[in-house]
Amino acid sequence: VQLAAERLATVHHIAGATIVQPAHDHVRQAVLSGLDVETKAFWHEGLARAFEELHGDEQAVVEHWLAAGHPVNAAHHAVAAAPLAEEALAFRRAAELYEIAITYGPWDAIGRRDLLRRQAHALVAAGQLDAAAAVYQHAAELLPDTDADGVDLQRLHIETLLRRGRLDEAIPAAAQL
Repeated sequence: VQLAAERLATVHHIAGATIVQPAHDHVRQAVLSGLDVETKAFWHEGLARAFEELHGDEQAVVEHWLAAGHPVNAAHHAVAAAPLAEEALAFRRAAELYEIAITYGPWDAIGRRDLLRRQAHALVAAGQLDAAAAVYQHAAELLPDTDADGVDLQRLHIETLLRRGRLDEAIPAAAQL
């Protein structure tokens, strides 16, 4: 109540619960700067669990699990959050979420290749064709190209190079396909 009177926090009463929020980001930063690493991790873990229980914002869950020091948990939620970001036309954010999933997740080669494909699609949609071409190439090289999926990834790599105007790389790659 005193924080609210001094305009440092806002207090809301919702469904019998009292919610206190900092009135300004500077107040939040000042409070956070006084916490040690372990305490911050503890609170981030609590927030991640709360968001999970509420089936809330998947991107927030990802960020809180990362800040809590649990990147594998973040990776699993990043897989769910990335398509939501794509639906919201936040393609760069989707690509970042796929990167979190790829980096920290316990995926086998097929799972990694699928996530790389999705990341490359998001990068194409974001207009980042150079990065997308590199990701497609990495995905194509992840498993032997004896299957149709590997060949399709090589095709997407070449197609992205062509869209970017990188003929000097696309033509030799197409000749090898």
